[in-house]
Amino acid sequence: MTARVAVIIPTYNHAHYLAAAIDSALAQTVPPAEVIVVDDGSRDDPAAVTARYPTVKLIRQENQGLSAARNTGMRAADSEYLVFLDADDQLLPDALAKQLELFAQHPDCGMVYGSYCYVDAVTREITPAPLFPPGEDPFATFLRCNCIGMHATVMYRADRLEAVGAFDASLRACEDYDAYLRMSRNYAIAARPEMMAEYWQHDQNMSRDTAMMLRSVLGVVRRYRAAADERPEWRAAVREGEARWIRFYSDTWLMNLLENRKAAGLVPLMRQAVGITQISPRALPASAARMAIANTRRGVQSARSALRRRLAQRAGGPNGPA
Repeated sequence: MTARVAVIIPTYNHAHYLAAAIDSALAQTVPPAEVIVVDDGSRDDPAAVTARYPTVKLIRQENQGLSAARNTGMRAADSEYLVFLDADDQLLPDALAKQLELFAQHPDCGMVYGSYCYVDAVTREITPAPLFPPGEDPFATFLRCNCIGMHATVMYRADRLEAVGAFDASLRACEDYDAYLRMSRNYAIAARPEMMAEYWQHDQNMSRDTAMMLRSVLGVVRRYRAAADERPEWRAAVREGEARWIRFYSDTWLMNLLENRKAAGLVPLMRQAVGITQISPRALPASAARMAIANTRRGVQSARSALRRRLAQRAGGPNGPA
């Protein structure tokens, strides 16, 4: 018997992207048993979109946040495996097939994942993201960085996701990273390098707020300090992770500043700079110093290109060379 897979699509004011996400789920070479859209109190009309798909189930709730919407979809699903697809992203056609193959090869896993690519919503430029494997000690790996850059590349065993507490609805961001840490501490994790999803980049991406993301990710990592005390290598991984995240988001802020083309864009960037400085007073000067050194060695354009490549080669975090 073919394993049952549910694709759960939370949406909040993303009805204009939703049809493409649903289409990508329904076009899988191994079709999902369920496609569930969770409308998290949207002000637009996702019901008008889902009405075009008789097999898609729509659940509506008051706005409670992404974690709560994912948990709602999980509770409604009647499938052995779960994939969570944001409404503004898309699965590649053989994503479910590849994920199920991984589970067949590694039945002890709590979750499996693959690679993805970034798609610029304006230019349609595609930037592949390399895979970062979980390593021999996945918990230590995830303490150092989020080696899964896109949630839609992940397939969970439903019972094991429920066993670790699903998604923490109190988290505004990085709720998927928090779930990965709990899963990696309790279960095996496997990955394969093939591309499984498209991560669409646009002005409404929450991850563009670098200060908020830095506060959120450090808060998640620091939740596991007590657990990390069990082993010296885990304690070291926590310290390394905190340093990497600070460097990553300060470098990302600098890249956003260099690429800003609108005067109005300076206001949120300056607010983010204040937030980053409150977290780590020396983070932004250190990023500027690294850029200045790169400018001297390679010239401004090549330095920008090098920084852009390094940031593009992340998988949701600072996974490249330290």
